[in-house]
Formats: sequence, C-alpha cells, structure tokens
Amino acid sequence: YVSLDGNDSNDGSFSAPFRTVSHAVVVANSVASLANPVVINVGAGFFAENNTGGPITITAPGISIVGTSASTTSILPFSSAIDLFSLSTGSVEFSNMTLLTPAPGSTATAIAMSATTGGARFNWMIVTQFQRAFSLNNSGGDPSAVFEDITAAGNGTVVSVNNMITVIKNSLFQGPIGALVATNTGIEVTGTNADVAIFCLLYTSDAADE
Repeated sequence: YVSLDGNDSNDGSFSAPFRTVSHAVVVANSVASLANPVVINVGAGFFAENNTGGPITITAPGISIVGTSASTTSILPFSSAIDLFSLSTGSVEFSNMTLLTPAPGSTATAIAMSATTGGARFNWMIVTQFQRAFSLNNSGGDPSAVFEDITAAGNGTVVSVNNMITVIKNSLFQGPIGALVATNTGIEVTGTNADVAIFCLLYTSDAADE
C-alpha cells in the first residue's frame, strides 16, 4: 500500500503504508513473480515521484499498480525530461490513475516498455502532457499490450508501437491542450512484426473538442 500519510520506512501493509510509489516498486521487484503476483494499491492524492536518477523501473513480472480511480490518484514526475515509468518485463498492469506533468509538459515518456515476453494491461487511466504517453518496444520475443478505457490529452504521441502486438479498446485520444504540445499523434506503428487492433477509439484534434 502507498499513501500520502505513509512512510517508506514502513512495511507497506494497509496499516503501515509506504509513502512513494517508487519505493513500493523496489520492494515489489524483490518478491514478485508470475507465481507470486504483487498488487501495489495507491491511495488518493497527488504523488510526486523522484525520477531524477532514472525512471521508476519494474523488472519483475506479476506487478500491478492500482489507484483508487483516475480522478483521485495522480502520479507525476519530479523531472519532466526523464521517463516516469520503465518496464523491462511483461505481465504488468496499471489501472485507475492519472499520469501527468505540469505545464509546459514533458519531453519524456509516461510509461516505456521494452520486453521480450508477457502481456501488459493499461486500464482506466488518464495520461496528459508527455512527449509520449506510452512507448512499446519488442526487444526480441512476443510481448503484447492491451489498452482499455484510456483518456490521453496533450501528448506528443499517445501510443508508440515497435514490433509489438497491441490492442486498444474504448479509449479517447485528444489533441493539444492549448499551446503546451505543438503536435499530437494518436498511434505510431513501426516494425514488420507490429500488429495493432483498434476497437471503439475516438480521436479529436484538440482537447477542447470533446
């Protein structure tokens, strides 16, 4: 568990939660596996995470990061020039949260995944003002990613896919928020092994169009 009232010297239990998502991920990386999945429950509030030394990196499969809802749990980086999350494995899930950077926006990526196997799921999320909201790279294998109920606005590119199987469902990709991001690409696909399926996706040229 992670809470604004927590402390990273706690044990991460419901009654003694951690304070930062980054510390919870470090602990989860040491114990999680497909046979022993770990859910990191993040409470309500704004969680500013120190990524100045590098992104919050998930290295173990079986980790889920779950907020209370996209409207009540927000995670933002200290540095807008460094990725917020990095995934070097599949079998990971993010849900019920907002990832954002304050104005004038980020030159980095909210979640960058480079994996050889396993599936990642991203559900009920809002992602705003990153250069890339999601970057997916197949580093040699058959990883996959599923997006469902994603709202993205003011990002340079929402989903960048390189040689990965990707499914996008029931989502809204919006364009620039004012002048914060000059251009917006909904989906960028590269690689002969890329396979992207899209169901019920609405794309608007400007966030004010909704």
